[in-house]
Amino acid sequence: MKVCQPDITLLDKDGDVIAAIEIVVTHKPKENTLLYYEKNGITLIQINLESEDDLLKVEERISNPDIVNFCLIPECSNFKNHVVGRILNVKKVRCADYRYPKLSCIVAANCVFGPITTTLFTLNEIEEAKTKGVYFKILKNETTNREFSVVGCKNCELIQDKERRINEIRMSKYRRRPL
Repeated sequence: MKVCQPDITLLDKDGDVIAAIEIVVTHKPKENTLLYYEKNGITLIQINLESEDDLLKVEERISNPDIVNFCLIPECSNFKNHVVGRILNVKKVRCADYRYPKLSCIVAANCVFGPITTTLFTLNEIEEAKTKGVYFKILKNETTNREFSVVGCKNCELIQDKERRINEIRMSKYRRRPL
């Protein structure tokens, strides 16, 4: 790369740069470097080493980088840089808690890092899934005040995502009562 020299560069099968890993000890990447990464769809993975203790815990620091600009949220400007193709998969399942039959869906996507699955849907994917009978529930993130859609059960109104479902069960009128 002409603009910058990252510490580690990851290439795809064609030899094109897909990610730059920056190990920051004394100075962070310059603004023109960050703009270059963004403009060219290069994922930045930044690991800040601030003390000798960080060097002793290098494996832990690598597993938990400080910055990763890889995003699977369809509304994100970075999303288009990474996702190559998406296929909506709808299947019959049973509600996890009450065993009601329902339709669920997930998106299989090919990205520059390999195949992935996600429940972060585009608006078109939500509409397509609804036409196939999938029930969505609109939730609101209290921190960002942003609404998002999750797959739910028409019968018990619980949602598919386990973490969110656990919180919803606690607040649900359908919560199981102790015997």
